[in-house]
Amino acid sequence: KAGVASAFWLQVLVSATSTILVLSVVGSPTSTLSRILSLRPLVFLGEISYGLYLYHYPIWYLTAARRWPWNKAAPIEAHFFCAALLAPVSIFLAWASYRYVEGPFLRIKRRYEGNIRKAPNKNEIRLVQPAE
Repeated sequence: KAGVASAFWLQVLVSATSTILVLSVVGSPTSTLSRILSLRPLVFLGEISYGLYLYHYPIWYLTAARRWPWNKAAPIEAHFFCAALLAPVSIFLAWASYRYVEGPFLRIKRRYEGNIRKAPNKNEIRLVQPAE
């Protein structure tokens, strides 16, 4: 039970720290942290983050989970080695997904985004075709 309690407080600490960081960036867009988070590689990772979220676990499961059982017997080096090998694969798949799947749908969304107008009935939305 002690391990569960410490894991809980670690999650609380991570959540509180994340909240403070987000509030500091939103509250002061010119802060050092905001400038760091505006660096191109971090912005890139932010753009493809949904794809990373989707693809990292299946990649890990299909490869590393079958090689190294994640138990106390597995050396820590195996974890880092596995992450170093699989991170580029996950990033590439997430980029390809963003470029060839998400991107086209986002362009379609932007095309029609400004063309949604409220109808007289507040609960009804009408789509107005863009002028060509």
